[in-house]
Amino acid sequence: MLTSAKTRPERIILSPAFCIFLSLCGATVYALRGGGIADNLALLLSIILGVFASIQVRSRAMFKGSGIPLLPTFLLLQAAAPGSLEGAGLAIFAFASIIVYFFCFGQPEFTRTFFLLYLLTGIGAVYSPAWLLWAGVSIFIMIAIRSFSLRGLVAAILGLLTPFILIPIITVASTQSLEPLLALIDNYRHPLFDFPIPLTDNYVFSASACALLALATFLTAYGYPAQMRAQNMAVFVVTIFAIAFPIFTNGGELLWLPLINLCGAYHAAHFIAANKRAGWVLALIIWTVITGFIVKELCGF
Repeated sequence: MLTSAKTRPERIILSPAFCIFLSLCGATVYALRGGGIADNLALLLSIILGVFASIQVRSRAMFKGSGIPLLPTFLLLQAAAPGSLEGAGLAIFAFASIIVYFFCFGQPEFTRTFFLLYLLTGIGAVYSPAWLLWAGVSIFIMIAIRSFSLRGLVAAILGLLTPFILIPIITVASTQSLEPLLALIDNYRHPLFDFPIPLTDNYVFSASACALLALATFLTAYGYPAQMRAQNMAVFVVTIFAIAFPIFTNGGELLWLPLINLCGAYHAAHFIAANKRAGWVLALIIWTVITGFIVKELCGF
């Protein structure tokens, strides 16, 4: 009877049913805060990303424990600080890229994979210079997963440059006009870097929560096997850069918020899993703090 009583809160709070219910609450608040096609698409992308991340955390054994708490934590963070549609798209691409990089663990000869990932990054960079920052982060991910090599770097650079050559040529050839090309060039007329940049409460909350959760789980990964340590180190690398970029890049806050929220949700799920006995208590504390911030935002405090 005593054992059953002790385990009952954990079974309820960390159960898939309760996590799905909490996720729906977060998605509902997100939908109510937004208004328009872009916000609805960003919400849809966030749900897809949250589900995808929760499944991959478990299947890829990124840490020892369930990835179920990741979904409600991410959607609650998105309800608190949603970011932008482009940011949600970048977060999906970033997480998918990380999973692909994991398959290259200790395999620096996978140059075709690096070329393809940087080719896709270059396509995004043609339309948004901020994607060049993700290209830089990817180099550090390659180092973290022990796949960096000179050949891989050359393949990555070629992949990144290819869209900057092909897309303008195809655009001009198909339209028989220089106006679309000038529109692409206009994306690079505004400075990407600036300092200092005023930061909103949304960013401060998401970045602080993500940083604290990352610090809480940092030492846990040292006891893992080599590949799991490398996977977690890659996520920590992404976390550091995602938090840092909005501080000195124009428009970077809305772009990087969804990725910050995803990293925060990942670290939260890891933190909960690493403290099995108190996991349900930690989950309640994390979700309550996020809910409190959402209430503050909705009430305009």
